[in-house]
Amino acid sequence: MFTRWIAAAAFLSACQWASAQPSPYIPTFSCQSSNAILNTGFDYEAGQPLPNGSPDTQWWVSSSQSDPTGALGPAADASWKPSSVPFSASLPAAWVSGASLGGQTNWISPLPNATTAPGPYPFRPRVTNYYRMQFNLPANVSPSALKLSMDYYSDDSMLGVTINGVFQALPPAGFAPGNQGTAELDGPWHGGLNTLTFSVSDVGWGSGMLAYIQPGDVLCETSLTIEQTIDQPTYAPAQTAHYTVTIRNPGPSDASLVTLSHDMPAALSNGTWSCTATNGAVCPADLANAPFSFGLPSGGALVFALSGTVAASGSLLSQASIDAGPGAICDASTGCTASADANVVVSPELDPKPVPVPGLGPWALVLLSLLSVALASIATTQYQRRR
Repeated sequence: MFTRWIAAAAFLSACQWASAQPSPYIPTFSCQSSNAILNTGFDYEAGQPLPNGSPDTQWWVSSSQSDPTGALGPAADASWKPSSVPFSASLPAAWVSGASLGGQTNWISPLPNATTAPGPYPFRPRVTNYYRMQFNLPANVSPSALKLSMDYYSDDSMLGVTINGVFQALPPAGFAPGNQGTAELDGPWHGGLNTLTFSVSDVGWGSGMLAYIQPGDVLCETSLTIEQTIDQPTYAPAQTAHYTVTIRNPGPSDASLVTLSHDMPAALSNGTWSCTATNGAVCPADLANAPFSFGLPSGGALVFALSGTVAASGSLLSQASIDAGPGAICDASTGCTASADANVVVSPELDPKPVPVPGLGPWALVLLSLLSVALASIATTQYQRRR
């Protein structure tokens, strides 16, 4: 009976703990977000560090297994809880101070006293603490544009980071000032929910992680798109074909030196270019012949129009490409090239057909024969009379 009571009490306690768990804070990322959006120990909405001793509901922790390399990742049934910003009195004196790093980050640990568990120490085998955070990437941010780099400190040793299921080993780093490591977070990123998990090995005693993005870092690379269209699928010789090549810069930064190259279609003659600019963009002054070089501000677009006369033979395939220039890339959704094509349809020459001579029917032939006999008879009678 006593054993059953103990089991029931433990079950009720577990249920109470589970019901008391807060929901994870999952921010929505944008290229204009504050650099502190992913930082540990920071309240992004309030714009200030979390108080010591409070939970960090953006960064969750699981300490359920030993993972020597960090690549295994947490088990499917791993238990998660919000990490804790340690009490000031529990922070080891040797740990770097978040305030000394700009005041937008702090240490997080499995427990508020900056440990993983009460002991005994050292842990045998070592415990792996998984620190996980998630964010949403909206449709207007291209995954290929994300350019995230986080500096980190760890106690005891950083093993690596897993991004959406793909593991990347990292230098171990340390916990003292100047002993940080840097994680280049190259993805793979995708639209919607993204998951980022750091694996940190712990032998016992002090345990924690501090990770932050440098205040001056760029969160997204400028990512340009290129598209090309043609106004109809088929042309006859001597008609005018119209192409458009559109280059956009969704941001977040200006593109300083973009170059558009173009291969003129073989079946297009007397090609001429024009240009329309929107949202602060400026068309190149010289539109005689590609390539064209120009700057493209964030949010700006240039629409290049090409018109020419269609020849009787050859291809109307038009190929355009961009060099995004320093500090910019081609967006993965379009790449750096775009093409458009149409068919040239030549009408076949018709062979002249003979015009049939109307024929005479059977009765017409009979009448014609009778008329011929009558005329002959009359001619004979007249001849005899003259004699």
